[in-house]
Amino acid sequence: MTIGSLTAKIVLDDPKKIYYGFVEPVIGHVLITYRPGSSKDPTQHITDLFGPLRVTITVHARAKTKIIKNSGQNRRVYRGRAPLLSQSFEVHNGPIKCAAHKACQLPFAIRIATAHRTKQPTWKPDVRYGDSFLLPPTFNISYHGFAHRFDAFTEYRIGLDVGMPGIDITIHAANGDSEPHLLYGQLRTPLNVVSHEQYTANQHFMIQNEHLLPESDRPMGFKEKAKALFKSDYYPGYHFDVSFSAPRHLYLDENLMFEVSLHPDMKLSTAPVTPEVQLVACSASLKAQTVARAEQQLFTEPESEGNEIVVVLSALDRRLLPCPLSKANEFTKQLSLGPLTGVPSTFATFNIARSYTLEFKIRLEGANKHFDVERTFPVTVHPPIKGGVDGGCDAAVAGPSNAPNSEVTAQLPAYHEHEPLPEYGEAVGKG
Repeated sequence: MTIGSLTAKIVLDDPKKIYYGFVEPVIGHVLITYRPGSSKDPTQHITDLFGPLRVTITVHARAKTKIIKNSGQNRRVYRGRAPLLSQSFEVHNGPIKCAAHKACQLPFAIRIATAHRTKQPTWKPDVRYGDSFLLPPTFNISYHGFAHRFDAFTEYRIGLDVGMPGIDITIHAANGDSEPHLLYGQLRTPLNVVSHEQYTANQHFMIQNEHLLPESDRPMGFKEKAKALFKSDYYPGYHFDVSFSAPRHLYLDENLMFEVSLHPDMKLSTAPVTPEVQLVACSASLKAQTVARAEQQLFTEPESEGNEIVVVLSALDRRLLPCPLSKANEFTKQLSLGPLTGVPSTFATFNIARSYTLEFKIRLEGANKHFDVERTFPVTVHPPIKGGVDGGCDAAVAGPSNAPNSEVTAQLPAYHEHEPLPEYGEAVGKG
């Protein structure tokens, strides 16, 4: 007969924290609770547990896909699994004494590798997917398209292995669906490698209407207005070019900066009056493209892809718009569209790839006419800048877990494989 049971589970100090590159240690503790077994012999009743205890935690990660395709009455499900990381740490190996029904804490502070070393499954070479050892950020998507859908995620969990050699005791170690998640973000970007590469575009416009004439010279009456309508050169013209620039490399938590400039073309312009042109609206939409593939079926690897708008940004201060583009500001306006948050950085694993495009929209108005400019171009989303606007720092001092038992126990979420992972945007930890 066993002397009782031992229950063990992992509690993280900050379950919502994003670990960028795992440079900061993951801090928590293993919670041990001993419950004596029942015995009719009072001399065999044990109130305290004393003996050798070995506790090992393992951080493991994977990228997983599930692709569902419907063709008439036929529904097929394909899966793809790519292990990313498996790293073990010994938390305790020695004697321990625990009072019955009272929790014991075994603190840990571990530093996890930023690259995976696990053996990868065989995938066909494809330039869209990654084959490097760099770990991807935590990610989760459930995409529904026409006649197809797919689920894809990358996840990091902490498993637990507990043993008491030579002791007849039942051990319950929280594993599987009960393992806590770690929220991972790729290593912060050093300031000296931040890219300032810009996307630039130029577009020519012309205004030709009655508002370019002095009010006294504008056509009056039906005949004059009809003549102006059917005579293409009746009104003078005002020509100008609009150029704008935006970054090709975006950094999480950093403001997205945008610049628009107006260049009057006086050689082509014939208007006696120079109209005021204003920037009245500016926005940007970040679009994500996710491709996922399953393991090889005969000679093919089933694949699916999805596109979605994940972030829409507009000018931070509405009072800045409308803004005239004139000599007073050298015909140029710079705007901040706010910080980029809530998305994973660009990444690629053997079975999942995530990339982005940015669509800019601006509207100009002048001489009672408006002009819309739209441009879409590929961008790369990078991890936050080291020491950036959020004051992020990759240095930290390891220490024991210090959260009260009742508090951390209440914070522990229940994880189940059939349930979705927490959305990336909900992870608003200290980072």
